[in-house]
Amino acid sequence: MKERFRQLGGDLPAPAGEPLRLHARDHTPLGEVLTTLFVAHRRRTVVGLTLLTAQAFFYNAIFFTYALVLTNFYNVASTHIGWYVLPFALGNFCGPLLGRLFDVIGRKVMVGTTYLLSGVLLAISGYLFEQQLLTVVQQPSPGW
Repeated sequence: MKERFRQLGGDLPAPAGEPLRLHARDHTPLGEVLTTLFVAHRRRTVVGLTLLTAQAFFYNAIFFTYALVLTNFYNVASTHIGWYVLPFALGNFCGPLLGRLFDVIGRKVMVGTTYLLSGVLLAISGYLFEQQLLTVVQQPSPGW
């Protein structure tokens, strides 16, 4: 691998210090996990838990109440609910396909961008609903 890298014009510096010795173990003690999460990487833990909580809240808010809101407040027939859920299913399908971008572009940039884009789209659609320029019936649908 090093030879191939050098053939392509790469230059590897000489290793510094003692070689690392890795030791396999059958488990990681819980105390070490907690120390790593809440002492060594406290900020990362807070950011991760915040993102996880926000994602779970918004995702569950959609899937647990969306059909109820559509049928009870917008009089959408229950037989048509699947068409309204289809964009979310499509997003879930595309997620793993586009997940490579997180490795190519970078996780921080992609996570920040997706949250920012979600917030902007939510604010725009909320504003349009408030101004009564958009209703659930006027949103793009399969055309029944």
